[in-house]
Amino acid sequence: MDIKVIKNFQKDRCEPINDEYILAFSKDGSLSLKGFPADKIFILNPETSREREVAPDRDKFFNDNVIYASNQRDYIIFSAAEKKEDKIILKYYLYRLEDDSEGFLYEMEVDAESFGFTEKIKVFVLDEFNLLFQTEKNGEFELSLYSADTGKITEIDAPHLVEKGIYAMYPIADNKCVVHVGAPVLAETIRPGDPNTLTGESIGIVHVNQMISELSINMGNQFIRLIEECREGTTIPYVRLDGHRLLYALHYIEDNKEDIIIFDTETKSKTVRINSRAVNITELQNTFVSDGIPYVVVGTDKKTKKIIDLNTQKTVMTLESGDDVVFVYEDIAILTGEKKKLFGQPADCVEAYIFPEIYTDQVMSTKGKYIDCLVNGEDLIIFTN
Repeated sequence: MDIKVIKNFQKDRCEPINDEYILAFSKDGSLSLKGFPADKIFILNPETSREREVAPDRDKFFNDNVIYASNQRDYIIFSAAEKKEDKIILKYYLYRLEDDSEGFLYEMEVDAESFGFTEKIKVFVLDEFNLLFQTEKNGEFELSLYSADTGKITEIDAPHLVEKGIYAMYPIADNKCVVHVGAPVLAETIRPGDPNTLTGESIGIVHVNQMISELSINMGNQFIRLIEECREGTTIPYVRLDGHRLLYALHYIEDNKEDIIIFDTETKSKTVRINSRAVNITELQNTFVSDGIPYVVVGTDKKTKKIIDLNTQKTVMTLESGDDVVFVYEDIAILTGEKKKLFGQPADCVEAYIFPEIYTDQVMSTKGKYIDCLVNGEDLIIFTN
């Protein structure tokens, strides 16, 4: 695996498109709609560090709500918007990477006053011609499948999806993705024994083509192969993919504890470890797996962090003050912190080590403030500013 560093990265976030290109977003504060800033969208080639802007002549908004079921694509979907009287007109376009062409897909109107506040829209891109629209109004959900091939719109009435809504999708290999149904909740909002506060959350694997086929004829949600389903007094505060492993936490509200669960999407095996030390969701998101062993990075105070082996619940390493492990993939750990200079002020630095030999087996070091990190094909891409 090669490690590539993209410096002076001025974007807000990025995500893979395929093994060759990365999708990057930034906000344009000079243009806004109802107080929401416009989006600038870029296609980035990490091999050459060259980028191109997508549809610079269109006023693009609300693209944070466009969620993909696949990360091996040769296209993207983007949304443009404009306000007309008391309505906001949302327009969705297909943009092809090969020739920079764009084509109109779908248009919808929403109430300008409520949109973005009591009314929210997510668009799940199942493939280049099938978009699953989800509208949430005051906690109630409406879902519809739009097929650009036929122009057909199918109103979805699958009970669990309509009742709880789809919170997120996470692409995995072989035209499959993980679907998180129902939104995570704060512990204090759940009252044990009160059925009205049940989260109803679940996560499962779907074959995208099967999902399209069954939703198009409203066969319910049988296409979801359940991995986890919340019982009373539990919630799933986060889900994350780590290669072919799915990492998530099952939080028990009354007992104030978490199960850290690693699900192997290839072997379908599940490993459960009790995390008795971390109760903060930010800390839970620092869970990773290396050589089959689950770890979590936790803070003992504002400056010092420890790495805990969840198999043994023992500390395997205490990081130097101000350092943090922000990303781990296979046996590569990305460490951030400030390094002192012989003269002058300390400087931000990003380093890569072979885990668990942090501080001794270094494979990369660069100056700059850490922004993000992702795996793109066979490369580990680090973004700094």
